[in-house]
Amino acid sequence: METLGAADYEGEDAGLASLKDMALLTAMYQLFSGFLQAAAMMRTVGVPAADTAGEVRGWLGALLPHLDHFGAEIDRGGFDPARGQDVEFTRAAIGSLIAAARGQGSAPGSWSRSCATSTSSPRPAAAGPTGSA
Repeated sequence: METLGAADYEGEDAGLASLKDMALLTAMYQLFSGFLQAAAMMRTVGVPAADTAGEVRGWLGALLPHLDHFGAEIDRGGFDPARGQDVEFTRAAIGSLIAAARGQGSAPGSWSRSCATSTSSPRPAAAGPTGSA
């Protein structure tokens, strides 16, 4: 087990270990599906998935240290999504991401097909929220 990570004893309640496993898998699957979607989008303009992997690794590497802060803020009861990304903000942001993916011909969920096929001819960049690329 420790080959893949820490083998922590979570106490007598076996359900806690199972819940922790599911929580970690939730984060992992979201990370990988996000990367696969990013790779699919960038492949529409000829950028290799390996290049996108490096960009995503750097981007996430810069964000990961902030998880400790967010966790502590949540535990204190001080997490206030209204200060940053409430549900409405997130809904609009996700809508923009879906529109950009569709504009590139890589609608969310299509990454399995996109990553399994060779890179297609480049397409123009999708218009951003202001109508510019």
